[in-house]
Amino acid sequence: MLKELIRFLKDNASGISSNMRMSSDWKDTCNLVHQNTPLKKSDDATAQAVSDWHQLVRYLAIRLSVSLGESCSIWIARKHTKDPAKRLAEDVSELVNNQALVNEIDIPNAAGRIELTVSLLRKTLDLRVNVDTPKDVKQQRAAINFVLNQFKNASCEDILIRVNWPRRVAATELPLQKALDEDQRKELIPENFKELPTSIDVIRIIDLGGKLKTATGLPEIAELEVVRFYQDALQGLKRWIPEAPKVRKKAKPDNLDQNESPSESMLTLIEEPEIPVSLNTVITPS
Repeated sequence: MLKELIRFLKDNASGISSNMRMSSDWKDTCNLVHQNTPLKKSDDATAQAVSDWHQLVRYLAIRLSVSLGESCSIWIARKHTKDPAKRLAEDVSELVNNQALVNEIDIPNAAGRIELTVSLLRKTLDLRVNVDTPKDVKQQRAAINFVLNQFKNASCEDILIRVNWPRRVAATELPLQKALDEDQRKELIPENFKELPTSIDVIRIIDLGGKLKTATGLPEIAELEVVRFYQDALQGLKRWIPEAPKVRKKAKPDNLDQNESPSESMLTLIEEPEIPVSLNTVITPS
């Protein structure tokens, strides 16, 4: 029955729409950013714009849950779970300082969370999933191939692969189609650097243009793109899982004869005490 209800709600003939809309404060905030006017933390319109974004991300998590038949949720830092006001205040600061907002959607059993970043300055919606690379390989190429080999049959031209490296080494990136080419893949490995990568980002950047500041533009685009990104980049992606530890083999003693088992060797070291027994001695069981 639940599947039938979901199918009905998704059908355009049902006449049911989300009516998810951004407020006029969202539009005003976008205009201020595009006019190079500094945003103010104390401005109620800025706080309302952040609230609009929080509401939109909640809605996207619900829509993704409907599409997958699994319960998806917004990932919230532990310090914010008991203090929503602190989360709002920190996101207001993020918007004022960077003209951008960031949230993540957690999906059951997925290789990673979908990170959504809306940039009011660049007028873009960035979708990203971060995947750990193997740490039990010896070559950098093998660590990168673990992720890229899972995209062999992909035909997406707008996905970017970014390889993250340790020790403040700059990340390297290539479009997916170039990264799948054996020769061009070499560009992802920094010169004169031998350490393994820490992780790989799979990214899609959507140009919102003028639709960013409209009431329904961002919600409609985000709803379609989040599901499409999951299907193209995350649906078949597997995370790296370290192997379980193995029991260590005990080293043989140096003086152990090759044809003699350890148990036999230990027995020879244990001398049984000699008990003198005469013919006249009567042994009674204890």
